[in-house]
Amino acid sequence: MDNEDRNDYQYCSCVWCGNWITRFAFEKRKERKRTDPDVCKDCRDTRKSESLANKKKFRNEHKTLGILWCVLWNGELNEDWLPIDDEGQLFMPGHRICDLKDCVNSNHVIAPKTATVSDIDLILMSMEVRKKHKKVGQNG
Repeated sequence: MDNEDRNDYQYCSCVWCGNWITRFAFEKRKERKRTDPDVCKDCRDTRKSESLANKKKFRNEHKTLGILWCVLWNGELNEDWLPIDDEGQLFMPGHRICDLKDCVNSNHVIAPKTATVSDIDLILMSMEVRKKHKKVGQNG
């Protein structure tokens, strides 16, 4: 039986993982007015365990700070194992005092400082601008 036969008659595919769901199971779920009739049992079980994990905190025994209660990120991670949002931007960027890269407990994240220009840099830039203006004035 090829994919077209499966899709047309006896099976439909899970919207999350693509596994086959029997049409009978799909219709039963619709009758029960489930919010996710087109999701297979494995994906539903995974989602339940993930939602339970979100409600629980992770106990982390830090070397110097002692016991910390971390909240682990449940979404995507980048190549450095830091949490990212749907657009691929860092979620809660900064240094984590608990040393867990995917911790999203706001008490554990020290936000990075915004880049500022120091006074010395301002003085050097203004000196360069003055030199350029003097050269332009001498040439013109």
